[in-house]
Amino acid sequence: MILIVDDEPRRMEVYIEELKLSNYQVELAEDINEALDYFDKRQGEIELLILDIMMRSGKLSGEHGINGGLRTGIIFYKKIRDNNKSLPIIILSNFDKIDDQEVEQEIQNNPQKKFFQKINILPYELVDEVKEMLPLT
Repeated sequence: MILIVDDEPRRMEVYIEELKLSNYQVELAEDINEALDYFDKRQGEIELLILDIMMRSGKLSGEHGINGGLRTGIIFYKKIRDNNKSLPIIILSNFDKIDDQEVEQEIQNNPQKKFFQKINILPYELVDEVKEMLPLT
């Protein structure tokens, strides 16, 4: 199952639909609180995480460096990665770069971690990337 964490569900509809048409099971968490709860309850079912960077901080509000939600996705990424180093993760953001050297370097050096700017990836292209990371069985 693919978990998408993004606070703009309408914008993600086309990606979700394309993934479902390609026979992937997809769930959407619309905020960090929902995503954290989902990971607590169903972590073993998640095969791939697609994550936005900028979202309300929710339960992560006490975390260092959130800065009004500009780094919420990065903090969440690190939290998930620390608990599950092998989970494939795609960061899909409006930003044109990741404002975190550690995460940026990790993504450049690991084919199971990728970054795309939303404006530069069409739904079918995202599906192609997902297929590389998570082949259908």
